[in-house]
Amino acid sequence: MDNRKNFFIITWNNYPEGDAGAIRQHAFSKNIKDLGYRPIIIGMGKTTKFKKKIYDQIEYYSLRYANKKIVFRIFGRLFFFLNMKKILNKYSSKKIAGILIVSGDKNTFRCIEKYAKKNNIQLYHDSVEWYSESEFTLGSKDPAYKHNNDINTKYIDQKYKVFAISSYLEKHFKSKGVNAIRIPVIMDIPNIYNKINKSNKNKIKFLYAGHMGSKDHIDQFIKAISILSPKDQLKIEFNILGVTYDQYKSKYGIINQNLLNDIIFFRGRVSRNEVMDYLTNTDFTVLFRPSEERYAKAGFPTKSVESLSTGTPILCNLSSDLGMYLVDGKNSILVNQPTEKELKNAIKRILTLNKKQLEQMQMLSYETAINNFDRTRYLDDFRNFLIENNEI
Repeated sequence: MDNRKNFFIITWNNYPEGDAGAIRQHAFSKNIKDLGYRPIIIGMGKTTKFKKKIYDQIEYYSLRYANKKIVFRIFGRLFFFLNMKKILNKYSSKKIAGILIVSGDKNTFRCIEKYAKKNNIQLYHDSVEWYSESEFTLGSKDPAYKHNNDINTKYIDQKYKVFAISSYLEKHFKSKGVNAIRIPVIMDIPNIYNKINKSNKNKIKFLYAGHMGSKDHIDQFIKAISILSPKDQLKIEFNILGVTYDQYKSKYGIINQNLLNDIIFFRGRVSRNEVMDYLTNTDFTVLFRPSEERYAKAGFPTKSVESLSTGTPILCNLSSDLGMYLVDGKNSILVNQPTEKELKNAIKRILTLNKKQLEQMQMLSYETAINNFDRTRYLDDFRNFLIENNEI
């Protein structure tokens, strides 16, 4: 290994704490740092006025403009690759061990490829999603869909080594002759949040945290609650974070007024710290996705790992690689299909669990997170993948 120590991560995510992608990039950067490199993240988080900042010992730049007007948000994306080049030029190319590009427009990818080729730098890509046409009103004609599809089918080739978040994506890239390794959602599990308070409650608390959009179908769970007996309804509480009732109503219609703000609570948008607070006081999270859709096969739900990391089992159907980690009755309650009837039966099953059984599921959930999603479990994988066939 020579003196190439700098390792750049290029992303459009809101690093350091703005979204699920940023959390993954931080875990990656910590692993890279533990292997003796100097990770430097160029992202689109809260503005740093293009200056270097430090977060948890990781160096980063944000290329977001300080002006919050929409036109400057557009400029931030449009001129990202030009501003990125200015940052790269501050560093000696002879000291760059690798560049991991997560996201960006076509210009960003082409700019990085040209720079890497000129300076003999290994390229990497972190592949975390592959959209389905059904997610977009315009289907395959939607610009976001087309760009994501181009990344997976055109941009990423044998010039890159790929970290794939799922078996589906790993298999896809390997079929193209691309060197790929599967790395699921990883985090600093022991450091996420260890204040767990789930006992001494009269109700079983369920939680959904997300943007709903077209991915997560919480309407079926709400319908299942509505057909429970009034006696069983009073035994549960369902908190919905990230979604307002007006947003839900515009997509799925009204909810029985007897359930609103008594059994079902729409909390709207909250911070990640507030999400974690809710998780530590929740008995089950809910996650339902159409397992045959490409986006569900290709992605891996970050919220499932956050749930397990706080000792919170999951009520869900299996999608992506969840079947590799979730065991019915141990760290989860599984349904074949998230229909009203199946979900109603699942809720009734949960209501029969006693305190000891709930505590056992909580313990097993946390063990699942520690054993499978803690970033340090993948240090050897990172070491072998970064160094294999590379003179870095």
